[in-house]
Amino acid sequence: MVTSVSILSRKDCCDHRIDGVKVFIDGHECGIVESIGKGKWVEVQCGGVIGKNVILSSNVDEGKSKRD
Repeated sequence: MVTSVSILSRKDCCDHRIDGVKVFIDGHECGIVESIGKGKWVEVQCGGVIGKNVILSSNVDEGKSKRD
């Protein structure tokens, strides 16, 4: 059971790449990372979803196989 996913953005560069990314657990969308700064943590709540595969997707139609 997954209650939340914690994500750490890069500290050295490219922190904007995580902005707008969707978090999926086995195809179930948990939420969207709005915006975080360099070297910061964000926690996306998943509400106790049953699953084991975490996918971060920057495309609305993804969340099944391609990882960004």
